Amino acid sequence: MATDLDRRILQRIADMGDDGVPMGTVVDALVAEGVPAPSVERGVWNLLAAGHLVLAGFVARKVRRPDARGARSIHHTYEPLLAPAPTDDA
Repeated sequence: MATDLDRRILQRIADMGDDGVPMGTVVDALVAEGVPAPSVERGVWNLLAAGHLVLAGFVARKVRRPDARGARSIHHTYEPLLAPAPTDDA
């Protein structure tokens, strides 16, 4: 059974297009509406596990920050793109 938060997450992703939405964008949007970030994150992972969302790709970023010795180093980060699961129209 879908919760209100599940419906809000799915609607937000559906409203943002078919190419996938960065998970952080969904979290930020719902946090701005007063939902705690851990609740949104947990909801997204539950919807993925239940097959209501699919991974549509990822955003790759290179972040420059000091390493343990203070030298600048590049760290790669990846953020999943989320999309609604395809429906069977047949």
